[in-house]
Amino acid sequence: MIIALDGPSGVGKSTLARALASRLQFSCLDTGALYRCVALSVLLAGVDEANEIDVSKLAQTATIRFAPQNKVFLNGADVTDDIRGARVERIVSVVAAYPRVRAALLEKQREIGSLGNYVVEGRDIGSTVFPNAECKFFLTASLEARTRRRLLQNQEKQRGSVDEQEVRNMLAKRDATDATREASPLVCPSDAVRIDTSDKTFEEVLTLILNHVYEACPALRDDVSNTLHSNEVVAAVQTHDPASVACKQAPKQVQAAKQVQASNPAQEPKSASATSKQTSTSSRFARWYEHCWDLPMTSTAHERHINTVVATIILSVVYGIAKLLFRHRCAHIQRFRELYKHTGVCVVSNHTSFLDVVFVYLSLWPHAWARFLGRNTLFENKPFIFKWLLSHVGVIPVKRDSADMLAVKRASRALKHGEAVCIMPEGTRRGRGSKKPRIHGGAALIARMGKAPLLPLCVRDAERIKEKGSRVRFPRITTEFGNPILLSDFDFLPKDKRLEGATWYAMREVFALQLRVSPDEVDMPALFPDDYDFTPVFREHPVAQRSVDDVINTIVTHKA
Repeated sequence: MIIALDGPSGVGKSTLARALASRLQFSCLDTGALYRCVALSVLLAGVDEANEIDVSKLAQTATIRFAPQNKVFLNGADVTDDIRGARVERIVSVVAAYPRVRAALLEKQREIGSLGNYVVEGRDIGSTVFPNAECKFFLTASLEARTRRRLLQNQEKQRGSVDEQEVRNMLAKRDATDATREASPLVCPSDAVRIDTSDKTFEEVLTLILNHVYEACPALRDDVSNTLHSNEVVAAVQTHDPASVACKQAPKQVQAAKQVQASNPAQEPKSASATSKQTSTSSRFARWYEHCWDLPMTSTAHERHINTVVATIILSVVYGIAKLLFRHRCAHIQRFRELYKHTGVCVVSNHTSFLDVVFVYLSLWPHAWARFLGRNTLFENKPFIFKWLLSHVGVIPVKRDSADMLAVKRASRALKHGEAVCIMPEGTRRGRGSKKPRIHGGAALIARMGKAPLLPLCVRDAERIKEKGSRVRFPRITTEFGNPILLSDFDFLPKDKRLEGATWYAMREVFALQLRVSPDEVDMPALFPDDYDFTPVFREHPVAQRSVDDVINTIVTHKA
């Protein structure tokens, strides 16, 4: 997922981006630092900044790396402070205006952004670099406010000019250059949220942005609080002066964080990368299977992918047993086959038995490999061989009851690759314990990010295999595919209800297949008493049943 922050100098993009990334547990990409590194390369090489060809060559050959603690390295040297100096400030707008330089750095930015969830800040992020970003914001502020912030920042960091008129002229010149350059000028994207930070505090702007992000992606709200934690504010204070995001005075929380840091300078907030290193080294053999979570199950001859030999052997044996003991058959498999030829497919299913997963796998195989989202506890305190086998049959771990955006990103990437991702939105088996299952909207979120349709699939009679207090039975198990569902059909719903409504609708289709009734006859409030009931909504705004051919034509037209 990409969150784009655009705007001119001095509006507080960098500090807001870091705080936002910390709050959402995203990574932060400061694209302005890339152009500053090129500008510094020009100064170090003694190249004339007016020579576009020489400058673009430096941009193409420069090795730029980001490290923890917001460090920036240029060709192996730490240039974190150097790229914020007055000399770089004077020529960076000239360097950044060259089309060849922007083209050289464009692919680097997109490559970095494709590797995970990022908050990206710059001047052409939403308009050029990531035009399909899920959330776009354009920050503005008056020239007076931006001048005041930049002066305070320069005084705090003891770098750059401290002359008010010089700083004002420099900002005005940079504004004119950014707005009039030929390549990717500074513009507000038509679908971006415009925010004037002139008279707003740090907390006000951050809260405003977060509210829009939560509206676009409700799943993120489950794992994030609505107030700044002190360690996040300390991190923001360490990396940028708070004046860059405050208006008339710094927020009280930032001031408090400064006092905490001053009283205990040895105590530094742990970086996200340090935390991830600690968890990733829990097993020295983890690298033998964790890489599978980010690899496709199928690929071209030149692309790295999961070795499916083991999965083929396992599923062949299981397939034979299922046919022999449960006489398993799949109805309307042609719906899946036809869709799978043209796009990735997000399959949603009910969950009544621990064997549901097996029958869902067998419904797709051998036509396709299924990527299942499984709870992360399957990989905790389990034998190595068990975790290795799960990873090699395509299971992607997900943290339940949280907004696990890493799992969402992995699953959506699999859909974009043309794979089939299987999700059980109930999360836990129906009838297990006294707690009623709830519908989680992650399936629709993954389908939307992966640009794929939802395809209902019901598993029928699996709960009869082992009922409480009875012996094991071998009933005939039937699975059945329903009609595909396009996320665009739910645009009439409010933004904060679209994902939830689409998943609710898909689950109603699943239970209609299981009970062999029409969707309108399914008593969803009885099945999910703790969830919002969309029955009146869809009665008033019925969603048309789409055929497979209709969905395929829509997808092909959209891709074209």
